[in-house]
Amino acid sequence: MDENDLPERDSASPGRKKRRRARKPPAYKVRFGNVSPEEAAQGRKITSERVKSTLSSRRLASDIQTKELWLTGAQKEALDALCSANEIVDHAFYINHENARQSQLNAAALMASYGLDLDSREVPANRWSVRSSQERGPGQTKRVLYQWCVQLSVQQDDDHRRLNMLSKSSDCGYDHREVGTAKRQTVVDFTGCLAHAEITFIVETQQILRLRGFFGHNNACKDAVLLRIPPLPLHPYVYQVALAQLADGISLTDIQEKNRVWVKSGGDGNIPKNGRDWKHRYVLQRHDTRSLCRQFSRLNGVKVTESPQNNIHEWLDPKSPQYDKSLADAVFHYSARVEKGDRFEVCVATNEMKEASWKYGYCSQIILDGTFGVCDKRLLLFIVMGVDENKRGVPLAFLFFSAPSGNQQSSAGYDTDIIEKLLRVWKKSLEDFRGGKPFYALVAITDTDLKERKALIRVTYSRHQRLRRCPLHVQTRHTTHQHNASTQRVNTTRLAY
Repeated sequence: MDENDLPERDSASPGRKKRRRARKPPAYKVRFGNVSPEEAAQGRKITSERVKSTLSSRRLASDIQTKELWLTGAQKEALDALCSANEIVDHAFYINHENARQSQLNAAALMASYGLDLDSREVPANRWSVRSSQERGPGQTKRVLYQWCVQLSVQQDDDHRRLNMLSKSSDCGYDHREVGTAKRQTVVDFTGCLAHAEITFIVETQQILRLRGFFGHNNACKDAVLLRIPPLPLHPYVYQVALAQLADGISLTDIQEKNRVWVKSGGDGNIPKNGRDWKHRYVLQRHDTRSLCRQFSRLNGVKVTESPQNNIHEWLDPKSPQYDKSLADAVFHYSARVEKGDRFEVCVATNEMKEASWKYGYCSQIILDGTFGVCDKRLLLFIVMGVDENKRGVPLAFLFFSAPSGNQQSSAGYDTDIIEKLLRVWKKSLEDFRGGKPFYALVAITDTDLKERKALIRVTYSRHQRLRRCPLHVQTRHTTHQHNASTQRVNTTRLAY
């Protein structure tokens, strides 16, 4: 019997297996590379163990990551046509070879002719811009992709209220509307040039391994002239002084004022006269504060490219290279937000603050109040304070936690349970600090928030504890009530007349 004569299997009948759909073949691209006998004999050894004169055959067969370039649709089609026609220039250079010195000289000359050497890239009018970089292994090779910068030309419409886009692309060859950028700073207009370059080099020695790309320019790019003044970078000495001032706790406004006074006075002889240093400027501008804050954050171990919660987790994780023992000792409670319904919780109290809690809060009074908007994240802060001999407030603990998922207003993202939980953890940390001695306060002062009052009652620091509302909040509430009542009586009288 032929298999075509068999009856069809009913997929809906019980006990029958359903037919599986045929899987689509995986999408992949095959490239062939020439492998030398020496490299084939070395097998899968790591790069540092190879006796290499240039890149491996596998890396030589790789493609340029053109998806990282900022291109329009027409530019992508033109670039694909160039790749299909093998118009991409590829140069490989030696580092461990009898002709290595001459090969590196050729690489330096070639990069200088394309304007890719270090001196040319430091010129403000240089139009090469970094699009991506990849580093393979610590201190080994690095690939950097550059694109020739172009810019969109614009004109104003009749009523001068907005700018009409004359081309789809803008600053550095990409559509600025996709990233919400309206200001263009590139020194030339958009020309649609396809020039790009990829450099592979040794990180430690800066020796060039490979230079490839498309280095041709269209007529519009060749005839382009500088239409805007190129932005000058800030001098490194100014950054150095500003970072030192930030470390001393000086505000950004005062730093800018000190910088203006310093420039007017001649910069203590550090500012060259007669425009000899035309590559840098010395006046701090408003947009420099972003770079200044990011550099200051990096100096203090903050990874600005990662989310804040990841930074905190690395500082408190003993297995992390960024572990900070001094900060971890000051945090007596930490709970990461793993699932959607979890809260991010961090409670901070140094040993000095714990000593102050036993000195000013034990068998005395404490003050609890919350504040919101401490940062640009949905984070809430409750502060426990005491009063010292000079009638001044002393911070005893900082209780940070995030608003719950789906919360519309951060200031309402807390309840009695979360406050009670953190207060109990703080109380236990104080008791552990003194070897298990019970801690309790006789008086707890809060504002008119019933959630805080209820949490303090649940914790029950002492059977003799008394809860008091803050006199300032009570007086403010009473004054507001009286004002509203008097205004209502006046309005009623006017309606009667």
